Amino acid sequence: MTCDVLPRLFLMARRRAASLKAADVRLSLTSARGAEVRSTDSAVGLHRLMDKVLEELHTDPHRWLPTTAENELVELLDNINAPDFPPAQSFYSLLAQRRFAWNNATRPAVLNVTLFDEVSLRCGETCVLCEPVSRSSLMRLILVPVDMRVALHGLLRAVLGVLESAGVKCWAIGGTLLGAMRHGSIIPWDDDVDLGILAADEAKLRAAFGFPRMDDMETDLLLEYVPMFGYKVYSRSLPPPSRDGSVTCMTYGYFIDIFILEELQGRFLFARNEAKRTWPNEWWYCDELFPLTHVPFLPTPSSSRQMLRLPVACSPLPHLQRLYGATCMEEAVVPRELHGRLLSHSLHIPMTLLDDV
Repeated sequence: MTCDVLPRLFLMARRRAASLKAADVRLSLTSARGAEVRSTDSAVGLHRLMDKVLEELHTDPHRWLPTTAENELVELLDNINAPDFPPAQSFYSLLAQRRFAWNNATRPAVLNVTLFDEVSLRCGETCVLCEPVSRSSLMRLILVPVDMRVALHGLLRAVLGVLESAGVKCWAIGGTLLGAMRHGSIIPWDDDVDLGILAADEAKLRAAFGFPRMDDMETDLLLEYVPMFGYKVYSRSLPPPSRDGSVTCMTYGYFIDIFILEELQGRFLFARNEAKRTWPNEWWYCDELFPLTHVPFLPTPSSSRQMLRLPVACSPLPHLQRLYGATCMEEAVVPRELHGRLLSHSLHIPMTLLDDV
C-alpha cells in the first residue's frame, strides 16, 4: 500500500485540478472560509500545496498527524466543483492510509466469529453471543483495552473543554450517544468518539483550534478537515497504539469526529452531502435535540472517578431507534467492520450479558 498510495494521490489531485482550467469556474467555499476565490489563483495554489504534501510524506514517512498543507489541500479539493472527478473524500482517505501505513503494515485478517463455542446462529445467519462478555474468548479479541478507552475519554474531556471555552454548542451522536444512553460509557468495542455541532458554529470551531495552521502551534490538540462530514481532532500526546496482533487495534489512532449539522425544514441533519447519503437516518426533529441536556459518561463502567458530563439530545431514544433499530437498548451489535477491525459476521449481544468490562 505504501508504494501505491503516493502516485494515486498525485494523479487524483491532478485530475481534480484539471477542472479549474475553465476561465469562468469559481470555487464555492464554506461560510467558515470566507470570500469566494478565483479559479486561476486556486489552480496555482493547488499545485503548490500538492507538491508540499508529497514532499512532507517523503520526508517524514512515520508522521501520523495532519499538517497545515494537508488541511489546506484537502479543503481546496473539496471545494472544487468537479462532479466527474474522484471526490475529495477519496483523496483524503488515501492520504490517511499513507500517513498510518507504517502502523498498519498488513491488512488485518477477518476474524471468523462462527468458530467460537460461545456464539450461536439465529435464523441461520445472525451470530449471537451466548455467555457473559467477561468470560468470552471471542470478546477478549474484540474489546478495546481499558487503558485505550481511558485515553480516548481523556481526549474527549479536553476537546469538550476547548469547545465550551469557544462557545461552540456540541452534543454526542452515533455510537457515542448510544454508549452514553445504554452503557453510561464508551461502548466497550468502540474506538472513537462522535460529536455534532451546528454549521453556524463552524467558524468558531476552526478559530478555537487555530485551523488550518498546525505545524507551528504548541497546543496539544490538532483539527483535521474531513470532506465527508466535518473534522477530526487528534492529540500530539496520543500516538496510535502499535499493532499487537489484536483485532481491536486502532488503525487510525485516537481521534474525535466532529460532524457539521444544519437545520432544514424542521429537522437537523448533516450539512455535507456525502454524510447525508452515508447516514440517511441520522437526523433529529428540533424538539428531540434541543434543549440539550447532560448525562454522566465514563470511559468504562467501573471507572466512576473519571466521570464527565456529556451533552446529549433532550429526547435521544426516538433518534437511536431510527438509527440502530427498535431493540437497540436491549441488544448490542458489534459491526462487521469498524476502523480496520474485520469480523466474518456482525455479532449480537443481549445486554443481560454485558457485565462490567
